[in-house]
Amino acid sequence: MKFPTKWPSLDKKPEEVLGACVRYEDENFYSKNHVYAVDKVKAKFPDYKLEKEQARGWLTTEGRIVGDEEAQAIDRLREQREGKATPLMRDPESTLFKAKNE
Repeated sequence: MKFPTKWPSLDKKPEEVLGACVRYEDENFYSKNHVYAVDKVKAKFPDYKLEKEQARGWLTTEGRIVGDEEAQAIDRLREQREGKATPLMRDPESTLFKAKNE
């Protein structure tokens, strides 16, 4: 009997937050915050219109766009696993953990 050289359950990494995301023209644009994500959209689509956005939120490594609360929960779990603040937590330009009026 031959044993597998890789164990699939050990290769799977937990879901992480990549950044703020705007879906436009069936394409995801993400960055540290939504302003930068919209800037990326405008670079590719100069005729950008807010009404044509398909989704806005936080992009995960599994390709999902989630809301603020779920993204914060995912990032806090990552912080607990790694024992240190995540890149989005440390980045002063990231808006994930900032109050909405900042």
